[in-house]
Amino acid sequence: MKQKTSSSTGSRKVALVVIAATIGFLILTPIILVRQAERQRMRIYQIDPGTLLVACRTLIAEKAGYRHDDSTLAVRTDPGTVVLDPSVAPLQTNIPSVIRDLNPKLIVIGSNKVTVCLWTLPKRYLFGFAEGASEYGSEKIANGLWLWYGN
Repeated sequence: MKQKTSSSTGSRKVALVVIAATIGFLILTPIILVRQAERQRMRIYQIDPGTLLVACRTLIAEKAGYRHDDSTLAVRTDPGTVVLDPSVAPLQTNIPSVIRDLNPKLIVIGSNKVTVCLWTLPKRYLFGFAEGASEYGSEKIANGLWLWYGN
């Protein structure tokens, strides 16, 4: 009968530790991401919706004054769309502070809507609509202001 060597027992222990760590990572990562996205959502509700809506509409009105980052994302829906990507360059100081303080991943300014990407996994976007524009989203914050969950 063969006896187990200490090296094969050690290898099994290492394999079990690696498997346990991988399973833990796969279970905990989505939970952590969802909790962080939910905290960001709750942060939106702590901001005065009127202030947030004015900031979004200011972005629409003044979009010609913002730089356009050459984002690799295919988010441009019309030639006048402006994309602000903080991973390309820091947000300009003329972006309303209430928007900058959200630490957005991306801002897309169209002619009737601003999309502020708050979180990417799971998706959390803030939509600010121009006066009279057709509105939509997953969760209405106020007239002209919606959260969207990418569904």
